[in-house]
Parts: sequence; C-alpha cells; structure tokens
Amino acid sequence: MEDLSSESALILIHEILANRSSGSLSFTNHAKKQMGARGYTTQDVVYILETGKIMEIRLETNGQWHCKVDGYDLDGDRGVVITAIINENHLLVITVLGGT
Repeated sequence: MEDLSSESALILIHEILANRSSGSLSFTNHAKKQMGARGYTTQDVVYILETGKIMEIRLETNGQWHCKVDGYDLDGDRGVVITAIINENHLLVITVLGGT
C-alpha cells in the first residue's frame, strides 16, 4: 500500500469492516480502556468508521497508514477513532477520542 488517498483509505476501511471475521478488526489495550472511559461500544466504533470521514492520514515509518476518522456514534455524539491499516484485511483501532 504505497500511496493511499483519504478516499481510498475510507473505501479500504469499509471493505475490511464489511468482510470482517475474527481478527480482521482489533483493538489496542489503550483503545479498549478509552472506549470504556468514554462509554463507547464496539458497535459505536464501527459506526463511526462506517459513517465518518477521514480528517487526517499519514504513512508511518513501519509502513502502516494511520487514519483519524471523525464521525458520530450510535447515540449521535461526535467521536474520533484513530486507526492503523495493518494490511488490506486488518484494521487496528489505536484509540478513541471525544469529538474535536
């Protein structure tokens, strides 16, 4: 995954979510802790990723694309999800934030 535009990254995120099986979507321990602190469920995070917009994307030195996705949870509250696209089949949620 050399060059990845915001639009292409969002399409890839949607494809990973649509085809997710055990292990294709994972969460760091930090993300799980922040989800609990903010009252987010896995469904909230998936909804933000499915309906939100990528506000920032950058290529890390390890070759992974990190995306900041801004959207709304199932209750209509604004939220931000930071993800790493590990590969075409695996999305890692790094953390979640309140709306910014």
